[in-house]
Amino acid sequence: MKFVFADNLIARRIKLEFGSEMASYLNFENGFTLTAMDGEKIAGFISASFKKLPYNFENILESFIDVIEVKKEYRRRGIAKKLLKLCEEESKKRGAYQIRAWSSEDKKEAIAMWKKLGFFLRSQEITSAVTKKPVKGYFVGKVLD
Repeated sequence: MKFVFADNLIARRIKLEFGSEMASYLNFENGFTLTAMDGEKIAGFISASFKKLPYNFENILESFIDVIEVKKEYRRRGIAKKLLKLCEEESKKRGAYQIRAWSSEDKKEAIAMWKKLGFFLRSQEITSAVTKKPVKGYFVGKVLD
């Protein structure tokens, strides 16, 4: 498995293979997208954006994972774990203090993974941008050493 930064060609392939909604979360200008490649096949990807914290913490940068996805046939092989590790490393290189994401409560495998990898979990209900209905889930986060 090779892990590379996504370019426009890979972004177009993600849109075709994973759908427009997934592709809408890809970051290039204010973040980055990393891709797990099995030869020429896209096995999975992660995309994070950078945000400054508000109020008294304007000088603190956080990396927010907007999407992480691994194709079903590639799951349970450590790909998501490796993508997260690389995302943490890249976020640290770019000066982020912490890394954070959100996951709906129905993604039980993902929530177990976040916990296993040392992320805190905080229950949080958000409003879906698509359905405008409340969705229960968890903010997850980790301070980067």
